[in-house]
Amino acid sequence: LELSLSLSLSLSTLERERNSYYRISRPIMEVNGSGTYSYRPRSEPAVAETTTSTADGVRGSDDDQLLADVNSALLDITDAQSQQPLSSKQLRSLVRLENRVRASLAKQQQDLRTSIARQQVEFTRARRRVLTGDPDKPVREFARQRVRKVVTGDSERPLHEWAQQANVVKTVDKFSFCLGVLVLCVTEYTFLIRPEAFGLYYVGLISVMMALRLYMYARSRYLYFLLDFCYWANAACFVSVLFLPENRKLWRLNFAVSNGVLLGALLAWRNSLVFHSLDKVTSISIHILPGLLTFTQRWSYESKMCDPPTNSGESVCESLGISGSILEPLLFYAVWQTVYIFKTEIIDRKRMLADPTIQTSLRWLTRDRKNAMHKIAKQVCRAIGVLKPEEEFDPEALKTKLVFWIGQLLFTVVTLLPTHFLFVSKELHMAYILYTFAYSVWSGANYYFEVFAARYIQELEATENRRKISTTTTKVD
Repeated sequence: LELSLSLSLSLSTLERERNSYYRISRPIMEVNGSGTYSYRPRSEPAVAETTTSTADGVRGSDDDQLLADVNSALLDITDAQSQQPLSSKQLRSLVRLENRVRASLAKQQQDLRTSIARQQVEFTRARRRVLTGDPDKPVREFARQRVRKVVTGDSERPLHEWAQQANVVKTVDKFSFCLGVLVLCVTEYTFLIRPEAFGLYYVGLISVMMALRLYMYARSRYLYFLLDFCYWANAACFVSVLFLPENRKLWRLNFAVSNGVLLGALLAWRNSLVFHSLDKVTSISIHILPGLLTFTQRWSYESKMCDPPTNSGESVCESLGISGSILEPLLFYAVWQTVYIFKTEIIDRKRMLADPTIQTSLRWLTRDRKNAMHKIAKQVCRAIGVLKPEEEFDPEALKTKLVFWIGQLLFTVVTLLPTHFLFVSKELHMAYILYTFAYSVWSGANYYFEVFAARYIQELEATENRRKISTTTTKVD
């Protein structure tokens, strides 16, 4: 009975594999008399050409004989079950027959794989011939050359080399400058004329900027900067706008964090409004736009941070108090700090030690000796004896990490202190936002006139010299 079942399954499998072999091995493309490819209609019967080659003909006759032997063996088994048991000789014959079936199946499977691979090669060559005119030229290389031809005028010139030309760099910076000014104008219009739509505008603008920053930071090994607290705070604002627009407690928390820590960080990090720099404009946006968002929510007629207006039209709004302005934001901060330490010090600990070029905010601060927070922390640590007079911060030392974690916590507490007063005074709130924005504009002006002017000319000259040297080297080779 086991042999009968095995042979029955082998018979059905063999017939199915035969049909598949003759169907797939038949080319779906042919070369006509003019030498070009044409498609053969699939409606034509594939089995009609099973003897198109000598090898296929031999295979067909071998398979037919094998199928006939299997059918005969199954009839013998049926007769034996109704009359008398099979003899040992018949059993050995059946075993040999089953081995023949298995060998035939294995051979046909190999032929199927070979035929499918051959057909894929033929299809790829036909596609290349149709798209590029050359069956041996990859489509991707053809498209790359076409793009290079359109952009640079030379199909063999890489785009990154073309982009390093001085005139291209200046054109891109001019375009970026215009785009930065346009974003500022649209932001002002939405904030003043359409404050009810500022939430959606904020989400759309920050989403685009963050996507571009993710791409830029991935190339520069700065991805761990995206774990900083400012992005955590922006994520909370996204939740308020998109998912919990009626959650009064979350809006009040966002008010304290956005107008306390984020605006304070803008001042501490000296973020500058440099219109032609996407990175600097993004940094300004993620620090100041949450403050503008919470301003529109706090001082609107139907504020989400206050109780609904009464019948008389008056709206009662409780102050943040110590709990809303300090304790709850600190709890929110503690959750972020725990997640951050768990990620950088436990999950990615080996990776961080193996690659010192990976940048984090802590590594950046400990290595940037010109940074104001670095200088203050070093002076305090040397004054209280944590650091020796000539000792510098080591970003991998636990002592350094504790210093900056504690310093960041103190900075958070200090920046949260004025949020209670900002929440109860519209004029004070507006004045503080204007001050932080004016500070970023002033920092941008200093950057343009004291740093950028000289550095920009030097960079353009260096880029042009590198391009000329590269071109000369290529010609010599």
